[in-house]
Amino acid sequence: MAERGKFIVLDGIDGCGKSTVTDYVVKWLHEHRGFVVRTRDPGGTIIGEQIRKILLSKENQGMCANTELLLYIASRAQLVVEEIMPPLELGSDVVCDRFVTSTYAYQGALGHDVEIMRLCHRLFCKNVMPDLLLLLDADPEIAYYRMKATGKVPDRLESREMDYWHDVRNNFLRFSSQFFGDVLHVVDANENLEVVNALVDKVLAASFRSEA
Repeated sequence: MAERGKFIVLDGIDGCGKSTVTDYVVKWLHEHRGFVVRTRDPGGTIIGEQIRKILLSKENQGMCANTELLLYIASRAQLVVEEIMPPLELGSDVVCDRFVTSTYAYQGALGHDVEIMRLCHRLFCKNVMPDLLLLLDADPEIAYYRMKATGKVPDRLESREMDYWHDVRNNFLRFSSQFFGDVLHVVDANENLEVVNALVDKVLAASFRSEA
């Protein structure tokens, strides 16, 4: 029976460089550990991608906080069953762009109780937890100007006020440390990409090369 793969999550506020750093992590794991599956949350499955479009569309500005939370949970439940657990059980590593940490941060900033969110994760998402959590921590103002420089049109979430983003960042730091402290590595994402990748490389080397 194959040894279970490792579940690696990258998270952080929008504009922290997460998707680009995820590229680096996937490449590193492929070179040093073999087969790796990349996915994202919300999304990652046919059903999840449809939910993602609903969540991010500016046409849905009237979405209430409860609906938003439940849609994230629904997408993640499908992702766990389809794209996370099967490859892990076959021995493949899985890299996920966002996971439950984002729910604690983003929905927490909308007023949801973190214990209710944790209960939802246990009930509907098989209580799957990362073996390694890379939190890319960036100042919200820096992250905002990075997004603006790309020319990308902000989606429904990215259009929220700056105070909200400060709350999200604080929640990431607070809840990641509180619930994932044993697997958490906070990376300074205010630095340029080369520096961030070097920091991530050190974390990956310390976490996985010793297993080779």
